[in-house]
Amino acid sequence: MLTSSAPFQTRLMEVFAGFVEHVDVPAGKVIAELERQGIRDNTIVIYIFGDNGASAEGQNGTISELLAQNSIPNTVEQQLVALDKIGGLDALGTPLTDSMYHAGWAWAEQYPVQEHQAGGVALWRHAQSDGHLLAKRYQARSHAARAVQPCQRYCADAVRSDRYHASAGRRWLQAGPDGRCGSLAYTFNDAQAPTRKKVQYFDNNGSRAIYDNGWVAATFGPLVPWLPGAPGLADWDSAKDTWELYDITRDFSEANDLAAKDPKRLAQLQQTFDEQAIANQVYPLGAGIWLRLHPEDRIKSPYTSWQFDATTTRMPEFTAPGLGRQSNTVTIDAELGANASGVLYALGGSGGGVALYMDKGHLVYEYNMMIIERYIALGQSGDRRRKHRSW
Repeated sequence: MLTSSAPFQTRLMEVFAGFVEHVDVPAGKVIAELERQGIRDNTIVIYIFGDNGASAEGQNGTISELLAQNSIPNTVEQQLVALDKIGGLDALGTPLTDSMYHAGWAWAEQYPVQEHQAGGVALWRHAQSDGHLLAKRYQARSHAARAVQPCQRYCADAVRSDRYHASAGRRWLQAGPDGRCGSLAYTFNDAQAPTRKKVQYFDNNGSRAIYDNGWVAATFGPLVPWLPGAPGLADWDSAKDTWELYDITRDFSEANDLAAKDPKRLAQLQQTFDEQAIANQVYPLGAGIWLRLHPEDRIKSPYTSWQFDATTTRMPEFTAPGLGRQSNTVTIDAELGANASGVLYALGGSGGGVALYMDKGHLVYEYNMMIIERYIALGQSGDRRRKHRSW
């Protein structure tokens, strides 16, 4: 990390800390209100803070999360130059930026666990009911599944069926192709109860893992979140991935890789993953990665033209024109005054996008390339008191 960027990196973490406090305080207010109403001890409260752990997708520290999501190469120097144009460090944490901290902060936050979001982590969740802390701390990996599972279905059978929202119950209780789901209810009166979750698989963009009775085998996929531009993605071969092996009954933080010492067990776990992957329709591995490289193969609308009016509010992305993926022609029919001002067409927001608008009689086109680059084309002013067509 460049010394000159230290204030930038520090401020990014400060913004995140402020966000954490903002989330935590209102959550505390909910619990306080349950206490005020005298119903806390008769309420199941599950508090999951985060999704898959600290995110390394901020790469080297960024003012625009979309840079990583779109695999756009960039440098910290570019970030700082762009940031200075919109207010400097004071703009971080405001609607002008879509910031994420340096990947190094993610590693620090996840200590002693070695990974982070996209690589596999353990989060903590607390459950409380009847005045007791239930099972103390659950591993949010569902016993090393390396992903946070929806909790609603795990507690569904702890609530009377006539008190459980029917639609929500049906949605979450159908957990997999076999319709089975687990429950946490058996832990409510015994914090030390052995897990009933014997096997759990994980797959995300080629990163994958399998848990089987206290053992975890895992491999990191081709997407390395802290490397801008996703280098080597097109050449990824899942058969060449290196697998790791851990006994999490003795090594919770997965610090001691036993793959070389116990290749037989590793092979058995890989076979278990294959069985689970087939049963849960995981294959082909990393199918979403193919669409990153070949967006033309995505599920898309058969239409080639659309007409929108004031009644159009929103539509599913796959039915809409692929405005962010391919060249398009946009035709606007408008009747404009001599000094008209206002937006004619816009796509995206402060984090990136395009806009065509009138500014005191001038036609203006603006392209915001994920904040780090911005281009503005200004048309000539003229008589706009007639019907006008813009492209």
